[in-house]
Amino acid sequence: MDFAIALISMSARDRTLTTSAIGPISHGRGIFMAQFSWPSPLDQIAGRHRRVGELLAVLWVLSLSDLFFTVWAHRFTPFYEMNPIARALLESGAVGLLIWFKLVMTATGSTIFWRTRRHGRAEIALWAIVAVYVLLAFQWSSYTSGAVMMAMR
Repeated sequence: MDFAIALISMSARDRTLTTSAIGPISHGRGIFMAQFSWPSPLDQIAGRHRRVGELLAVLWVLSLSDLFFTVWAHRFTPFYEMNPIARALLESGAVGLLIWFKLVMTATGSTIFWRTRRHGRAEIALWAIVAVYVLLAFQWSSYTSGAVMMAMR
């Protein structure tokens, strides 16, 4: 009963809802829920578009950082590339082709994610890829600090 009284008193304060409060309680409960409901599907899609755009920006920053550190490590340290395609390109001296390949693959992946941004699975997959790139950034941090320490000896 307290719930119904709260609805009626809330409705009494707002002139647009006063006539609705006179009706049955179920009608009043619908008004109450409209004020405290979950975001609409359009709001969720707009939020997902924003998040996917931000994640793609982070993906590009991390991907370009990975490319920079790969080229740097290949030129200045005894580096073994784990990616077999990148390793073959680096061993053949095709650094320009490696850069082109990395940019094209990142752009292709970004385009796919942008076009599928309405799907929750695409956003989850993008989160996973960004998480892997973050872990890779930690690996690069460890590698570069070790390389600097070796150079200082």
